[in-house]
Amino acid sequence: MVAIVSAPATPMPKRPVPAPATPMPKRPVPGQPVPNKISEEEQEKADYDKLIKLFGPTSALTVVSGAMLFSARPAVAQQLFPNATSLGLFLTRLASVGAAFEFLANPIFGKLADTYGRKSVLPVGNMAVMIVRTILFLNPTKKWPIILEQAVTIPVTTSYFTTYRAALADKISGSLFAKANAQIGAFIGLAIIAGPLLAEAIMRRAHPKYCYLMSVACAACSCGLLLTQFEETLPVEKRKPLVLTDMQPFSFMQLMRDRVLSRLMLVTGIQSLTEGRSIYDVLALYLKEDLLWEWSSVNKFVGFNGLGLVIGGVSAKGMMNGLGMRKFTTFSNFCNALVFLAWSRVPPFSGLSTTAAMYLGALLSFPGSRKRDCAESLIMTIGSEHGYGKGFISGSMNNFRALINILGPLIFGNAYAYGAKNKYPALPFMVAAFFGILSELPHRALTNEDLGLDHNGLQKTLKN
Repeated sequence: MVAIVSAPATPMPKRPVPAPATPMPKRPVPGQPVPNKISEEEQEKADYDKLIKLFGPTSALTVVSGAMLFSARPAVAQQLFPNATSLGLFLTRLASVGAAFEFLANPIFGKLADTYGRKSVLPVGNMAVMIVRTILFLNPTKKWPIILEQAVTIPVTTSYFTTYRAALADKISGSLFAKANAQIGAFIGLAIIAGPLLAEAIMRRAHPKYCYLMSVACAACSCGLLLTQFEETLPVEKRKPLVLTDMQPFSFMQLMRDRVLSRLMLVTGIQSLTEGRSIYDVLALYLKEDLLWEWSSVNKFVGFNGLGLVIGGVSAKGMMNGLGMRKFTTFSNFCNALVFLAWSRVPPFSGLSTTAAMYLGALLSFPGSRKRDCAESLIMTIGSEHGYGKGFISGSMNNFRALINILGPLIFGNAYAYGAKNKYPALPFMVAAFFGILSELPHRALTNEDLGLDHNGLQKTLKN
C-alpha cells in the first residue's frame, strides 16, 4: 500500500495594513480667533511690557513713600539734638544700622522668593513700612520710633527691589533686563521728583510728621497693586529647595568665587556707595546748615536730582545700544565722579557760585544715573548660567551692597563732621568723587569676552 503525502498548503498572502489616515486640519470656527504661535522673542517682549506696566507704578509708589522723608526726617529729628553736626552723625549712624539689618535680611528674602515664589515676598516691604511709619507718626517727639523706622524700612524696602528684579529675570534676560531696569528707573525718578515736592506742600501747612502718614498711604497703594495685579513668574517646578546655609549673610561669597562675577559685584558695590541713603542725609544738612537753604529749596533740589533718573531711564536704552554695555558703565562712572567734583567746587568748578555748582553737578549726573544697570544685568545672566537661582543672585547683589553701605553713611558722616570743623564742609563730596573713580578699576579688569559680549560690547545671545 503506497502512502500518499500531500504538499503543504501555500499560505494566503496577508493584506497590507493601511497607514493611518493623516488627520485633516481643523477648520477655524467662524467668529473665533485663530491661535498664533508666537516666537520666544515676541513672548519675551510681551512679558517685558506687562512687567513694566506693573513694576513701574509700584516702584514709584514705594520710592515716593521714602523720598518725601529726605527733608521730613531731619526736620522731625532736629528737635532732639543741639546742633547740625550731632544730628548729622545720628542720621548717618542710623542709616548704617539700617544697612546692617539689610545685610542680615537680604539673603533670607532672596531665598524665600526662590522657594515660595515671588508673589509671597513682594508685598512684605510695603506692609512693614505701613506699620513702623504709623508708629512714628503717632510718636514724633521720641527717638526710639525714628530708630525703629530706619532699622526696619531699609531692609524690607530692599526686599521689594530684590524680588521684583528676580521676577523680571524670570521672564526677560540680557540687555533687555538692563533696559527694563532703566525704564522702571524713569518711574523711580518721577517719584524722587514728586516726593520732596509733596513733602514741601505738607510741611508748609502741617507738622513734618504728616509726611510719614502720607508715606503710609503710598505704601498701601503699592501693596494693593502687588496683591491684586501681580501674576506669579516662578513656576513651582523651577523653585529651589530651602537651604538654610544659603540664607546666611555671607552667602554672596558663592558668587565671589568666580573671577568675573566678583569684579562685577565690586563695580556695583562701589557705585552704590555714593547713592542716596549713604549721602542724602549729609547733603540735606550741608544745604540747610552750610549753604543756608530753606527746607523748600532743599526739597526742590532733591526733586531736581530725581529728574536725572527720569532722563537717564528714558535715554538708557539708546545709550546702551550705541555705546555697548561696557562703555555705558565707564561713561556713567565718569559722570558720577564729575557730580561730586562740582559739588566740592574744585577747579574748574571753583569759580561758580555754590548754587550754580550744586545744580550743574546734578545736571552732570543725568546721563549716568542708571550706572548699575548693565553690570547688574550681566551678574544676573552669568550667575544664572552657573546654576544659581535668580532670587538668590538678586539678594546676594543687594547683600554685598548692604555690607558696603554700612560703611558709606559712617564715612560721609565723619567726613562732614571733620570738614565742618576745619571749615570745608564739602569734604564728603570729595570723598564721593574718589569712590566714583575707584568703581571703574575692577571694571577695567574685564574684557568683552569675559562678559559674553561681542566687539561692540553688546550681548551675543540672550539666555534664560
